[in-house]
Order: sequence, then structure tokens, then C-alpha cells
Amino acid sequence: MRLSLPVLQPGVGASLFYGILKSNPVKNKCMNIAYTVGVPETVSVDRAYIARKVGAVEKLLSRPERAEVEISDTPHGRYRVEIAMIEPGNVYRADAEARTVEAAADLVEEKLREQIRDAHDKRRALQRRGARSIKKGLVIDEDARF
Repeated sequence: MRLSLPVLQPGVGASLFYGILKSNPVKNKCMNIAYTVGVPETVSVDRAYIARKVGAVEKLLSRPERAEVEISDTPHGRYRVEIAMIEPGNVYRADAEARTVEAAADLVEEKLREQIRDAHDKRRALQRRGARSIKKGLVIDEDARF
């Protein structure tokens, strides 16, 4: 089957056709989320809520591969949520305990955001430091003062 494109003339629907060609399809960045639930079945675990939390953190990563979510209960009647976000070269892991699964997921989200932000700032500082040292090494004129 051969696809033939219409011949476009300037001013006659060309902008509409080019707009369709240029538009990027919506990227479906569905990350694989592996759940390990170790709580009794009487406790309802809202996977959609946790998936929203993982999706919010996923936006901060450049190339997310997968997330591992572990939900368990403690002997003290609290719930423990651990989330590991995995991307090539980095693993961000956080856990928290709270009275409800949703509250623990909120705490974990904040911890993950902080870890990702710190790693990003560290990478940016190292890049700037390297650029600064290269710039200092360049000598345009021996008599110039910097």
C-alpha cells in the first residue's frame, strides 16, 4: 500500500495540514508499577491514589523505568509504604509509616521529591563547576586580569 500526500498550495489549507504533521502525539509515559501488598484484605488499598502519587514523582525524572511499591502493616497498628523509583543510573527510595496508607504515601512522595531535587541540584552544581574550571583555564591574553 502506498501512501500519497496531497499536493499543498500556499494559502489553501496548507497551514492546517502542516499543523497536523508537526503536532507531537501525546507521550504515554506509563511506568511499570509493581505492587507488593502485605496487609490483610480487610484494609482497602487505593492503588489509583498511590499511582497518582507515583505519577507526580515520575514527572520529575528524566527517564523513568519502573516503580516498586511495597505496602505492609506494622505490629503497632500503623501502615508502612515504601516506594523505589528506578531510572538508568539512579534509584530513589523512600519509606514512611502512618496511620493510613494514604498518609504514608503522601510522606513518601515528599521524601522522593526531596531526593530527586537534591540529586538534580548536585548534578547542576558539578556541571557548573566543571564549566567554570574550563573557563578559567582559557587564556586569551597573558596580561588580562580576571
